[in-house]
Amino acid sequence: MALRSNIAVLGTALFALIVGHAHAQDAMTVAVGGRGIGESCVTEIGWHAGIFARHGLKLDIVYTDGGGETQQAVVSNSAQIGVTSGLLGAFSLYSKGAPVRIIGASYTGGRQVFWYVPASSSIKQPRDLDGKTVAYSNNSSASQVGLLALQKHFKVALKPTPTGNALPPSPRP
Repeated sequence: MALRSNIAVLGTALFALIVGHAHAQDAMTVAVGGRGIGESCVTEIGWHAGIFARHGLKLDIVYTDGGGETQQAVVSNSAQIGVTSGLLGAFSLYSKGAPVRIIGASYTGGRQVFWYVPASSSIKQPRDLDGKTVAYSNNSSASQVGLLALQKHFKVALKPTPTGNALPPSPRP
């Protein structure tokens, strides 16, 4: 719990520094993928603590169902900043020519993306996925990009399936 608190404090401070010298009550929309998952809590914690207000920022936090929706919000200019879209998803977006720039990260690489099966499953290694359905969060998400790379690398004919966010929407802060 202490590690999560330290990460939240560091992330909030980094976010405030990245945004920089804002003028009196600059308003900005922040798209956050998956409320309460991993580092997605940093923006809300900073908002509740008044850190952004002290720097003259008025945040409108909008929660999305994951990386793909977060990226769309930024690309369409519905949000000025996207948080927790996943590094692989952000690289994919950038490589396709989307007008985005990575301004900071707290996770690096795809280590935060993983797949799992029930302990009793016959699937023990990637080649066992041949012919099986494998879920990922949303299109353009880091989990989709990683899954497609896994599929290509291991040459398995799996069936990628987007499942979205199974949690009901949470009220905004």
